[in-house]
Amino acid sequence: MRRSVSLLLCVFILASSVICLTGCSGSPEKVIEDNVAGYIDAILAKDFNESKTYVSGEADSFERFGQDELETELLSKIIDRTSYEIESVDVATSVANVSVRFVMPYLEPLGEERITYEEFIAKIDDVTQTYERTILFSVTKTQYDEWLVAATSTEVLYNLFLSLDDGVVFAKFSLEEAETAVRNYIDTIARGDFNTAAAVNMNYNNDVIYSSLRDRNASVDYQVEGFYEASGVYYSRLNYDIEFTNVTDDQVTITINGYAPDLQEAMDAMVADEASMAQLYADMMESEIRGRYTDDNFLNMMMVAFCPFIEQASLVPFNKTVVVAENVVGELEVDTGSGLSTFYNISPDPETVDDLMLDGLDILLEEERITEEEYELLTEYVEEISNEES
Repeated sequence: MRRSVSLLLCVFILASSVICLTGCSGSPEKVIEDNVAGYIDAILAKDFNESKTYVSGEADSFERFGQDELETELLSKIIDRTSYEIESVDVATSVANVSVRFVMPYLEPLGEERITYEEFIAKIDDVTQTYERTILFSVTKTQYDEWLVAATSTEVLYNLFLSLDDGVVFAKFSLEEAETAVRNYIDTIARGDFNTAAAVNMNYNNDVIYSSLRDRNASVDYQVEGFYEASGVYYSRLNYDIEFTNVTDDQVTITINGYAPDLQEAMDAMVADEASMAQLYADMMESEIRGRYTDDNFLNMMMVAFCPFIEQASLVPFNKTVVVAENVVGELEVDTGSGLSTFYNISPDPETVDDLMLDGLDILLEEERITEEEYELLTEYVEEISNEES
């Protein structure tokens, strides 16, 4: 009887051992599901040291996270907004397929309006629409009886996340950046800082300001302070608003509408100031007699004299169009076309100029800066020119 009891006890212990060996570790389906869930949970927690422990050969595509700044920004935002559900597990001898449904933010509507990549990233948190996609994870059994996610499946998930912005065309720069570029450009001219303004003017050679000044170092006698000062006075009085009149992904056309000094009024007032104008032309005539005259230097002298009259002139409507685009190194430049400063073309009419030259000769003679012989020759010369023009 004792022998029978012992035999039954042995049978019970053996059965219990078998149950423990087969049941304590769980069914293959449960192990596989837990491992896939473990991998995805680690990804969503951005714990990529943990996630690779679930991958065959530890070749997890998410180890690239952080290597590319733009990819990292996008992935991080998408991961924060992603959830998942394991739908099914199909097991063969040493291979399993796990169907996982992911719910992610639907980003394509963000591209319906002009948007930069930075603006796009910032708006992902506000997206309420979702996008669902099912991925089939491949899981393999190793020689150590471990069920690990195939590296190819990690690549599929990685690329899925990155593809969520595929329907969006990104603008190279924001409208705010374009507006800032134009305002900074105008402010720079208003300060008379043409070197800085030239650095952001993509159409340097066609701009009246810069085409007038680009050879300023050719002569030691060439002065440009008057150009700087006149522009400063003019643009410091410009009151304006900005309107976006044509917008594409790579350039923005901006119309500048506002009020600026009436330059014709200023010129008329300057010409009407006979004393100062006669003195200006006296200086010009003397420099010509002594061989020091150049058109550029005379215009510079005129601009210096012009400044007080620009300051006092009434304001009239101002309207100019410029284009903002990136240069080859990604910096914003402003194309002013034929130039913002067309007032350099303002000048007294020819008949007035002839009178001023004669008045200037009178001053030179009175101040004994020229001889009577020079005075007579030059007076005859100016009168001949005047008659030819008539």
